[in-house]
Amino acid sequence: MNTSLHDLMSKIENIEFDARMNIFSGTRIFMSALQGNATIQQLTDELAKHPDARQEIFDHLLKLLDQNDDLNYAHPYDVALSTYLYALDQTDVALASEAAKILSQRKDLAWSRRLAHTIQENHKVNIGPVE
Repeated sequence: MNTSLHDLMSKIENIEFDARMNIFSGTRIFMSALQGNATIQQLTDELAKHPDARQEIFDHLLKLLDQNDDLNYAHPYDVALSTYLYALDQTDVALASEAAKILSQRKDLAWSRRLAHTIQENHKVNIGPVE
């Protein structure tokens, strides 16, 4: 994993980043915050420049997903997971679709599950009906 990517992931998984992103209410406002955040833009730029880093983020997302001991409570990395999902959606539709499929099934996620559903709906619209 390259140092720049590792530094960005550390910022995204930091409690301060989590607190700043969790102050938003409503999916539309949260999505705007994702789009306007400088750290997230840096992550997206990094993934655009380094396609191999996309798989690293996907794998890391799966590893983070397992870090909730009780599925009846909010996932401690919900904001980080939604951030990684958003960045993947900006750079790799296939990986984002796979991640969205997984995240949309989890009841311990709020932001990530909402974003996953949005991505799934958008991808359906973009792909169109199968004939």
